[in-house]
Amino acid sequence: MAVPEPERNPGLVRDCEVLLGARDTLAGSGTAPRWSTDRPIGEWTGITLSSSPPRVTEISLWGELKGRLPPSLGQLEELRSLHLRDATLTGGIPPELAALSHLNYLDLSRNGLTGPIPVGLASLSNLRTLKLGGNQLTGEIPVELRSLQNLTHLSLGGNRLSGEIPPELATIPYLWNLTLGGNQLTGTIPPELGEFRALRSLNLTGNRLTGEIPPELGGLEYLTHLDLGQNELTGSIPPELGALTNLVHLYLYNNRLTGEIPGSLDSLPQLIRVSLVNNPLTGCISRVLHSKLARLSWDDGTSLGQIDLPLCDVASTLAGLEPPQPGLTDRCSRDGAVPQPEDNPALVRDCAVLLEARTVLAGAASPPNWSANRPIGDWEGVELGGVPLRVTSLELTSGGLRGRIPAGIARLTELKRLDLADNSLHGGIPAELGALVDLETLRLNGNQLSGEIPGDLGHLRYLGELNHFGNRLTGQIPEGLSDLENLSPGMDYSRIEPLLLDLRNNRLTGGIPIAFAELAKGTRLDLRLTGNRLTGCIPLALGGALSDRAALGLTYCQCPSALLFDREYRPALTLGADGIPFMPRQTTDLAGTYRLSPSLVTDLPSGGRYLLGELMRNEDGDVAVKIEELTSHSHLVINALTGEELSRSVVESPSHCRVSTSNLFDQLVRSARVQPLGPPRDPDGVHRLKVFQTVDGGRSYRIDGSNFLVVDVPRGMRLTLEYVRNNRAGLRDEASGSVLTLDATTGRTLSRRITGAGGERDVGSLFDRLAASVREHPAPPSCDDPRTAPDCQALLEAKATFGGSRTLNWSAFTPVEVWQGVTVSRWTGRVVEVGLFSQGLAGPIPLSLSRLSALERLDLYRNDLTGGIPPELGLLTELRELRLGENPLGGSIPPELGSLASLVTLNLYGTGLVGEIPEELGSLERLETLMVYGNNLEGCIPDGLLQFDFNIHSFNNPNLRRCEG
Repeated sequence: MAVPEPERNPGLVRDCEVLLGARDTLAGSGTAPRWSTDRPIGEWTGITLSSSPPRVTEISLWGELKGRLPPSLGQLEELRSLHLRDATLTGGIPPELAALSHLNYLDLSRNGLTGPIPVGLASLSNLRTLKLGGNQLTGEIPVELRSLQNLTHLSLGGNRLSGEIPPELATIPYLWNLTLGGNQLTGTIPPELGEFRALRSLNLTGNRLTGEIPPELGGLEYLTHLDLGQNELTGSIPPELGALTNLVHLYLYNNRLTGEIPGSLDSLPQLIRVSLVNNPLTGCISRVLHSKLARLSWDDGTSLGQIDLPLCDVASTLAGLEPPQPGLTDRCSRDGAVPQPEDNPALVRDCAVLLEARTVLAGAASPPNWSANRPIGDWEGVELGGVPLRVTSLELTSGGLRGRIPAGIARLTELKRLDLADNSLHGGIPAELGALVDLETLRLNGNQLSGEIPGDLGHLRYLGELNHFGNRLTGQIPEGLSDLENLSPGMDYSRIEPLLLDLRNNRLTGGIPIAFAELAKGTRLDLRLTGNRLTGCIPLALGGALSDRAALGLTYCQCPSALLFDREYRPALTLGADGIPFMPRQTTDLAGTYRLSPSLVTDLPSGGRYLLGELMRNEDGDVAVKIEELTSHSHLVINALTGEELSRSVVESPSHCRVSTSNLFDQLVRSARVQPLGPPRDPDGVHRLKVFQTVDGGRSYRIDGSNFLVVDVPRGMRLTLEYVRNNRAGLRDEASGSVLTLDATTGRTLSRRITGAGGERDVGSLFDRLAASVREHPAPPSCDDPRTAPDCQALLEAKATFGGSRTLNWSAFTPVEVWQGVTVSRWTGRVVEVGLFSQGLAGPIPLSLSRLSALERLDLYRNDLTGGIPPELGLLTELRELRLGENPLGGSIPPELGSLASLVTLNLYGTGLVGEIPEELGSLERLETLMVYGNNLEGCIPDGLLQFDFNIHSFNNPNLRRCEG
């Protein structure tokens, strides 16, 4: 029964016999795989059949295996992929596996395998991936592995391998991932590794390597990750590493590197994280590199990201400050303020700085309780942190301080928060505060500070809040503040919270620096400037970052139309029953008639880009809608039932502009008119009830925004859908104001609030009838549905093809609605989405996926898929998003992808692609996002793709260029 028609397929019979003989050896004391003669071999756990006649081509098992690797597996002559990762297999790797001449994927990582790496594996000429990491393998790395000329991944990390790194490995032409970290390798790093022209990742961390870092590594032009940490490397950091223009991560920590940090590293455009800690480096570190220091840590919490070098420009600032009086330093060491002072001289210095600042800050007021006789951890407003302890926060608010801000505070080099708000401090803001490079919060608001704002505060790269509100500051806004980037160390994105620059209610003059517009592009910015004496105009590109722009009384510097896109923004329109687009929370720059609410329509005039807001009830109980004009960052609020204007906030354009925002809003208000919405029908004929739409009883309605919930509104009831949010739907009886709240996912009654204004009607009974009628319609999709069955079969075939470390829960015995990553349209019964991001899948992309003809989204990003991009994917003509990035696919881009006329997003990042971009991709008119960086593409970019304004260098395809002419 295991092999149908065995007489016609003796090869599969032999495979069956091999697997049955190997089953118990593999299982050991663990759970044996479900391999038996009473079930078809195609249904055996972890077994994939392919080719004609069928043979066993893939084994993918993990988890409960606690046995050994049977040598008999070497008899599976058609095996392409052997994946036995994350089990507890012991013993050695059988040399007999060298007989698997068709094998292209071998993953035995994270087991307990011992012994040497069999030299015979070097005969597997088709092997593309070899992963043996996380075992207990010993001996040397066989130099014979250089014969694996098709290898792209070689992972031997986390073993006990010894000896030197064979320089001959550099002859493997397509290798793009080499991981040898976590072994006991000795000797030097072979300069020949610089010949790995295709290499993306080199990990040699945690060995016993000595000597200098070869400057030849600077020739690895595609390298993105370089990890040489935790070795015994000496000498200086080669300046040649500054040629690694694609480098993202650079880890050189825990070595014996000396000398200064080469300035060439500052110019690496892609670099995000750097770790240089625990090296006896000298000199200083640039701000550019300091912002990329990785905040890493060991399991015991010991920091791995700090580096004891001053910032190059800060070092000169601190050198110009007078040190605290020696007597203060002695008292901090002697009188008990710092426990064990000999072990923490830095905290002793912080103590002396604060004692010196104490009376300067206080002025004529009572000083804070700082004393050398009191432990510094008990000092008012002082917080300690870090290892070793340092002063990290100084917070003295509303304390009646009447002095000045001493420049010496800049010596608190680990300070992250300085809050002196709501005192009576006077004098200027010391420029030296710009040396507090780790400062995240600077609050000086509510004082009597005067003078100009120091431009050096722009050096505070990690600052999240700079608050000078309510002082007497004069002069112009320093352009240097635009250098603030609000970046967390080691990260390439800005904080979730916006960068707050609050300069309100001072005496600032001049204009708003245009450089702030660039800052707004790179980070979320909240800029507040009212209450000053500013002149000039507002840079249009500053966008919505200037939160109080309308109150400044200034016009824009440019006409808002200057920011309109070259092509029209066409939103996905939802048509009402009357054919008028209904567009809450969508953007359009197309003039025409639009519905703002179930009761109101308006005409949007040309010349603006509008964001139509969500309906809401304001404080007066009015149903309102806010309409934003995005190019001028202005907004209009109108009554969504009557069209009456409630408020507007407008920044005007220069007088010469063709379009005035105020005129646009005037036209919009004049055209607003009451026009009730006829209830739209879903494909099954049921009317849809929208938020703030009122309907009469006697009809069935689908609750908009819910999970396909349908209710019957009883006769005698006039009902409004008040809201749908947080999985709750509120239904309001208009006559009484009573509200019934349902779970918008299940339809279960959550609460009811019944008032006494319902007249003679029994509102409670009406709500009972309404709640009892709630049902889910249409029914959830099923593989038994004739419309869905073909897609289910295609996915089950795909599951049998996928290998890797993860088993998908797809089964003919479970509802398709719970299949992992699968979305089925209830209206059509067709599969519209397959999302398998980072699921540990391996092997080729299954061809059966090309039969999902209604598929709109296919996401296989960040797996271990190989074998190229199937041209058959070009059959998925409804596909809007295709994500295949970060898979070692290899091969070229099939021209057949040019048939995906609906495609909006194409992600092929880091897939090892070669060859040219097919001209056919230039015909994809709807394409908005194209990611092809991290490959080896060459040739010229098709004309139709130039809309993306390619930055060729950033796509890591150095041989890709614009077509001539």
